[in-house]
Amino acid sequence: MAMCFPSCALLLTLMLGSALVAPALAQTGTVKGHQKISDTAGSFTGTLDDLDFFGWSVSSLGDLDGDGMGDLAVGAVGDDGEDFRGAVWVLFLDGPVVTRYVSTTGSDAGNDCTDEQNSCATLSHAVSEANPSDVIELAAGTYIEMGVLIEKAVTIQGQGVVVE
Repeated sequence: MAMCFPSCALLLTLMLGSALVAPALAQTGTVKGHQKISDTAGSFTGTLDDLDFFGWSVSSLGDLDGDGMGDLAVGAVGDDGEDFRGAVWVLFLDGPVVTRYVSTTGSDAGNDCTDEQNSCATLSHAVSEANPSDVIELAAGTYIEMGVLIEKAVTIQGQGVVVE
């Protein structure tokens, strides 16, 4: 089964008992990464049995939780105890944790802050570029910024000091 996410990354699914292996493919056809999702892998907290056939069907739901990653509806035709009525699991996928870099010599213009050698100049720009769970690394120095609003779960660390 293949489908295109809003980011147009191709997702292929392969059912292995009660597990879903989801390799994300780049538009060039190369594998960008993969994630096994089961009751023992992929941070899945549900309970699955061998005959649940988790991954029998998969559909993109778009980005339901606004974290920048497409979320999935995953069918399990044999799930729901001994009745075999089936179930649909909604999976809120987490993106990879990305480190964003800020230094006093950086530049914000056209910068996503992911290159340590080409860092951003301000914490506020790094926060605006960051996805939830990203890490923002502040290089040593003093950063004077007004009204930095952080409305997502990011980790800010390093030796820099932000003064408002």
